[in-house]
Amino acid sequence: MQIDIDLIFSSLTGRLLILLNEKGIIIKANADAINVLGADSKENIIDKNWDDTFGKLAQNNFSFTDLLQSTTGYLSIELNTQNTQDLLEIKIDTLTITEKYAGQYYLIVGRRKRMSNYEDMLFQVMKGTEKAFGEDFILSITKALAETLHVEHAFIGKYIKGEEDKVNTLSFWSHGKYQDNIVYTVSGTPCENVLNHRQKLISRNAAKKFPKHRLLKTLKVESYFGTPIFYNNGEALGLLVVMDSKAMEENPASAYILNIFANRIGAEIERAEAEATLLYKDRKLKNVLDAIPHPIFYKDNQGRYEGINKAFMDTVNFEEADILGKKSINYKSEKSESSKFDNELLSSPKQVSYDSILNLSSGESRNYLMTKSSLLDNNGDIDGLVGSAMDITKLKAAEKN
Repeated sequence: MQIDIDLIFSSLTGRLLILLNEKGIIIKANADAINVLGADSKENIIDKNWDDTFGKLAQNNFSFTDLLQSTTGYLSIELNTQNTQDLLEIKIDTLTITEKYAGQYYLIVGRRKRMSNYEDMLFQVMKGTEKAFGEDFILSITKALAETLHVEHAFIGKYIKGEEDKVNTLSFWSHGKYQDNIVYTVSGTPCENVLNHRQKLISRNAAKKFPKHRLLKTLKVESYFGTPIFYNNGEALGLLVVMDSKAMEENPASAYILNIFANRIGAEIERAEAEATLLYKDRKLKNVLDAIPHPIFYKDNQGRYEGINKAFMDTVNFEEADILGKKSINYKSEKSESSKFDNELLSSPKQVSYDSILNLSSGESRNYLMTKSSLLDNNGDIDGLVGSAMDITKLKAAEKN
């Protein structure tokens, strides 16, 4: 399992967290681990062996080897330290970690027995989502929540506002597998209350209380728990729902977990929508530029081509991949005149126009009126330049005549 270990350490508070490598050496530990060990600082724990530190604290001298043989469920270990006489429960998970901790490791999660179970649930859901983002996250969180909360069904729905408000599921987990997404009318369903900014639990008789909701009837839903999902501005985005064929008692831990991940889901969906909007605008801008019959281009602050339109490619008879990232495209006129004006525009904000003769690859010479301007960023600093070329060959010929 691949997981972001820094996210685990920053999210799980009030827990003893220790990361061991394959040899039982402590690679990372949080403040709770330091406190249990009675160490003065993290430096007194890191790079130390489990057997020489925590292993010795256990009344039965619980070694790293013993730890590796106990990878299922929580183990009760009584630690005898100056800071705590509590009976601790620890759990070990095998992890494959990327980036700076790349490799095979063991994550030790410890707790005092009196702690509530919401952190267990949070940790299990986080493991289930791994390092997923975007659509993958939406899918994985639906499955992880259903399995962690021990319910048969879970879905994430997007609110579609209209004459008849509807919900379009983005991910639907039921009976141990992903199901096809559905669209249903909100009116007459418990989702109507949820979308009105209320978390709603129906412990029993959900299908009977909402007979118009065919989904509840089809799945023989006894209990329903829905949580609203919001945009950053507070508007309704959708909802996160878990359902089961058996009764569901009120559980603050479940409500807490659903709220936490409803916020994360909302942020993920909003980010994806923002990216889609930017992608649409980028494509539209490219289509606009390609519709202009004159060559257009723009360069970065080092004078390298960052973008060109179709007319530019047709004129120079090069593909986009052959041009982007380069400062010139090997035309004599471009190397002499163009580079001179480019350097001026990248040094001081201005606009220039000049006549240029391009000797094309076909052997033909064409006259162009080149217009270039400096591009500025939000701080007013030069970020590059933009240019256009108008073919004035016929105009020049007419002037001569």
